[in-house]
Amino acid sequence: MAARTLVVYAVCPPAQRVACAGMAGEPLRTVRAGRLAAVAGELPRPPRASIAALRRYDAVLRTLAADARALLPARFGTCMASDDELVAVLRARELALRTALREVRGCVQMTLRCVAVHDPPVRPPIVDRGSGLAYLRSLAAEAIRARDMPALEPVLAAVAGWVRAVRVGRNGAVASVYHLVPRKVVQPYAEAARAAADTAGVRMLIAGPFPAYAFSEA
Repeated sequence: MAARTLVVYAVCPPAQRVACAGMAGEPLRTVRAGRLAAVAGELPRPPRASIAALRRYDAVLRTLAADARALLPARFGTCMASDDELVAVLRARELALRTALREVRGCVQMTLRCVAVHDPPVRPPIVDRGSGLAYLRSLAAEAIRARDMPALEPVLAAVAGWVRAVRVGRNGAVASVYHLVPRKVVQPYAEAARAAADTAGVRMLIAGPFPAYAFSEA
């Protein structure tokens, strides 16, 4: 029998119900490891990254997340050689994964994007050892400054009461804020974000709800 690849879609509690097929139509099942489980399917080879494949992968995860109390999406293309290998990985990362599952329980991801405007960062030169601590502190301050988005402050303040956790990302001039919010407050969260953006004249894109991609430890 030809070897097959175990494609991992998500980490979940052991009681997770799986009622959909994978991105290539393959049957999905849960692989249990103590108080954790993973949703997986078998394919002849690891999936190739493409826009179409990523969309199918996202569709599977959205279906799984809609029926889950807590779900940690796996990075696209996460593959194992066997159930035993997957179980070993789950057991080795049990504490971090269970903590992350508690964080995302009952929640979805909402994403805010805007163009971040900053002066160009100025990095001090690396000089002698005596100034090493000051240099490291300046790098830390620069990293914090890079995550700062004053244009979004009115929006962030307006939705803060619904936010369970935050992640921030930058891709060039585009800044993204990922919010983990309870599923039941998506509509008031979105309405408050849009109203605050309109009032403050902020040009912003709001997207979601999504599975908790930015908050996954899988």
